[in-house]
Amino acid sequence: MKLFFIFLSLLLTPEAFAHEEGEKKTEEIRILKTIDINDKSKAYIVAREDGHILGQPYQVEMRLNCEGKEMEVKDLPVQDSLSVCDIDPESLKVNNQKTAVAMKTKLADMNSYYDEVEKGNTLATVKCLKKTKILKFTLKNLCP
Repeated sequence: MKLFFIFLSLLLTPEAFAHEEGEKKTEEIRILKTIDINDKSKAYIVAREDGHILGQPYQVEMRLNCEGKEMEVKDLPVQDSLSVCDIDPESLKVNNQKTAVAMKTKLADMNSYYDEVEKGNTLATVKCLKKTKILKFTLKNLCP
């Protein structure tokens, strides 16, 4: 019984609660484009190194400032996001009607990765696909 309580006390150290209490690492975001939606509202297309899918190390996000208040972009709410393997920031374009924004990205080649794992390669790594994919975010009806 004493061993059980010792084990339990080791599990309940402050480090065990760090994730639950919302302890965050400092995350750096890169603003790729700022888009004026109307007189006071802006959309920001940002990238950060924190993909949430295997092999997709980058997170591309659209963050909104509908209030027109002075705020840090990192504190703005995320409207939409996608994890990608690679980003071409120079390809980011807003269409003429200002209803959408698009950019070239690459996704991870998961088929190749799983093939390597099936072959027993314990050092298999995820690589980006060679073919690009167009990532789009809508700019319609974002802010009242």
